[in-house]
Amino acid sequence: MARLRGRSNPARYELVIASFHDAELAAELVRGRDRLIAVLCDRGLALSDATELATALDGMVLDALLRRLPTHSVDPQRVIDRFPLNPQH
Repeated sequence: MARLRGRSNPARYELVIASFHDAELAAELVRGRDRLIAVLCDRGLALSDATELATALDGMVLDALLRRLPTHSVDPQRVIDRFPLNPQH
């Protein structure tokens, strides 16, 4: 979580807002999110689970930033553990 809350992440959310008015930027952000989901699928998650995990983690990071929570108080592993990998997938 410390890396996620680094200096660049508040900027990431500023980029999300800017992408509402910039189709090229929006497309780049969507490509990045799609890549994350593809990696999660490659690691064994079903597409629907990978999408939900990415959304849940994004929400967790945004909430932590808005609340200015200390890194040690945010536990992304609890969210990750709700989406067990399926080695059969």
